[in-house]
Amino acid sequence: MPNPSSASASSSAERRAISDHLHLSRGAGPQATRHEANARHGDADLASALVLALGIGPGARVLDVGCGTGEIALRLGEAVGPSGRVAAYDYAPAAVEAARARGVRAEVADAAHLPEADADADALLCAYAAYYLPDLRAALAEWRRVLRPGGRLVVAGPAADSNAELYAFHRAATGRGPGDADRLALGFVARDVAGALGAGFDTSRTGTFVNVVVFPEVDEAIRYWTATSLFARTVPPEEERSAVERGRRILEAREAPLRVTKRTTVLGGVRR
Repeated sequence: MPNPSSASASSSAERRAISDHLHLSRGAGPQATRHEANARHGDADLASALVLALGIGPGARVLDVGCGTGEIALRLGEAVGPSGRVAAYDYAPAAVEAARARGVRAEVADAAHLPEADADADALLCAYAAYYLPDLRAALAEWRRVLRPGGRLVVAGPAADSNAELYAFHRAATGRGPGDADRLALGFVARDVAGALGAGFDTSRTGTFVNVVVFPEVDEAIRYWTATSLFARTVPPEEERSAVERGRRILEAREAPLRVTKRTTVLGGVRR
């Protein structure tokens, strides 16, 4: 298993450089590929679990920070209905454009500087994004500002033991372990976010959501693997073709399809 170092030890510049490469330079395509595969080939529904954790219903005002291409924002919109409001934000213009194309009300914004009024939101979600933020405490202070007293915050991200099968496959195909983005993300919510939440929030619940993703076809597994931060941050461009060829041979020789157990820490907080 990977043994991630504390993301808090990474500098703001390092986090921003990693995020820029994954979310600005590569565009929205890889993220959309991963979300689609997790939903189509997984045995559980993360979006439903996050809606439940937020405790929202018709008429609620919800913010989705780090919305990506808008998959979860759409589900939030279904939960709050026409009388509610979902505002989605991401710092990557390509992601915001993709979210808007799906009908999501999305804007480009920094997580620590949201164009929202004080104490106006009932709930705020940040899923699979908190570990990229240059200043977590500044973002938490901003999220406290925009939430009403008693408003619910939910932060989600990969647990420390997530993706073990994918890392084993990647090592077999490339000889490399998890890259900087993975070490940054694994266990970050349970460790760093939980540790910083006490300034302005009461922790309400921490749980682990498990989604087992099974790729029935080799091409689908390859497509998913090459869309991950793991591949992007550890395989140099000049080695990509040979890495994919080795990975394909490994998958074709397997008796069973590749399965990846994704474990997500879901941390809830209530604004004081």
